Amino acid sequence: MITAQESIDYKGRTIKMHWYESFDFPKGIPVSQASILCLDQAHEVLLIKNQNGRYNLPGGHPEAGEKPGEVVIRELNEEAYTVAKNINLLGYIEVFDPANTGREGTHYLQLRYAGQLEKLEPFKGEFETVSREFASFEELQNFLPWIKNSIGKVTLKSLEKYRNRFRLKTKNRRLCK
Repeated sequence: MITAQESIDYKGRTIKMHWYESFDFPKGIPVSQASILCLDQAHEVLLIKNQNGRYNLPGGHPEAGEKPGEVVIRELNEEAYTVAKNINLLGYIEVFDPANTGREGTHYLQLRYAGQLEKLEPFKGEFETVSREFASFEELQNFLPWIKNSIGKVTLKSLEKYRNRFRLKTKNRRLCK
């Protein structure tokens, strides 16, 4: 069941995207990206800042032979120097990009996971990230513009369900960078 859909214009081409809240994803469609919304004890979401000054969720492209769940574990470690527990698939975005000539192809998936921060290592600033930060649900739109769109809104609703499923209690403390 599609719970949100949108079209965007990107580099002169129209891309159609459909969000499916699901604990599984269709096999046979390539996965181009897996990212994670990782919550700390205050229910703030972990963000990484890249060298261009843009904020993103930790995540990336699967390497050869790597499963999507392994991608988010590796990327949390490489980009944010963190370890997460209770990692679950929130859902996936099915992308239709008929004019795409990149490695993703014209039809692919982007997976969104959720997890709970288990361990925060000292930040080293290697790879492509220059910092990590935490943002509340309300602040996310200031860092991730796509959160304002229909798919972003239902992704946050899925994250709220995840939080409720694990009965996560809010603690009023903010982890340092």
